[in-house]
Amino acid sequence: MFPQNHTQNGYLVSYLKALESEFLDQNNFERMIEARNGEEALHVLNETDYGKYLGDVKNFKDSDLALDKALAAAKEMILELFTPREKLDILWLKYDFLNGKSLLKAKLSGREQGRINNLGKIPLTDLREAIFEGSAKSLAWGLNKTIETARIAFEKTNNPREIDAILDARYLTIFGQEIKKIHSPILNDFLRREIDLLNIKTYFRLRVGEVCGDDGEIYLSGGLISINNFKNKKNEKKLGKSIEDFKEAEEFEDLRVKVEKIGLLTLEIESRKILLEILKIAQDKILGIEPVFVFWQTKAEETKMIHKIMTMKNVGVAPAEIHRMVGF
Repeated sequence: MFPQNHTQNGYLVSYLKALESEFLDQNNFERMIEARNGEEALHVLNETDYGKYLGDVKNFKDSDLALDKALAAAKEMILELFTPREKLDILWLKYDFLNGKSLLKAKLSGREQGRINNLGKIPLTDLREAIFEGSAKSLAWGLNKTIETARIAFEKTNNPREIDAILDARYLTIFGQEIKKIHSPILNDFLRREIDLLNIKTYFRLRVGEVCGDDGEIYLSGGLISINNFKNKKNEKKLGKSIEDFKEAEEFEDLRVKVEKIGLLTLEIESRKILLEILKIAQDKILGIEPVFVFWQTKAEETKMIHKIMTMKNVGVAPAEIHRMVGF
C-alpha cells in the first residue's frame, strides 16, 4: 500500500480542503469571458488568488506565466507537507509528456513552440537536448523511445496529431503502471475513464482523418468501454450507449454532430468535469494520495480553463462563442 505519515498527511488533506475556497467559481470565469478584451480579462484574473502570481505581468498574452507560478507554488507546498516525496511523481507525470509534445512538434514542424513548464520530473534542459540535439542521455519513463516512435510516425504523415496520439497513449500506460504501485481503486477508475476519453477522441480524429493507424493498434485497452466497440464500424449504436454512460451525452448522432461542429474541446471539458467528480468522492474518506491528487487535478484543470479562455480572448473570439466552446 501507499506508505503515509497519517498525522502530517492528515494535516495536508485538511489544509487542501481549506484552499478550495481559492479556486475560481463560475462567476469568475463568466466575468473573464464577458470582458471586453484580454486586458480586462487579465484584470478580472488579478482580483482572484492568481493576482499574487501576476506580479508585473501587464500583457494578457503573458498570463501563462502566472498560471505556471501558481502550479509551481502548489507543487512546492505538496512536496513540503506530504511524505514520502518520491511517491508523488504520479502528480507531475503528465507534464513530462506535455513538454515532450510541445518540443517535438516545434522541432519537427518548425512551428512556434507550445506551452512548456518546469513541473515535470525530467529537467527541460535534458528534454531539449534529447529532442533538438539527439542526446542519448536516458530520460525517465522511457521517453527516449517514445519520442523516436513519434518522430518516425510524424515523418511518414507530416501530421502533428500523430505525436499527440503516441505520447498520450504512452502517458496513460505509464500512469497505469504507477497506479498499480499505489493500489488505489479510485485512481484506477480515474485511469479507466481517462483511457475512455482518449479512445473517444481518437475515434473522432480517425473519422475526420486527423490521425492514421490500424484500429487494432491505435486504441488503448483498459478503459470501461471495450475497444471492440471502437473498432467495429457497424457497432456505432452500442458505442453510442457506452459514450452516454461515460459522459451522460444524448444520442450518439447528436454527439457526433456536436463534436464535428464545435470540436473536441467541448467533449473534453464536459468529460473532465465527470472525471473530477469521481475523484472528489475520495476527499472525505482517505488520508493517502487520493485527496492530494484531487486537489492537484482540480488546480491543473482550472489553469487549463483559464489558458483556454485567455487564448480565445487573445485572438478576439466573441464571448458568446467562448461560452459555447467551454460550456458555461
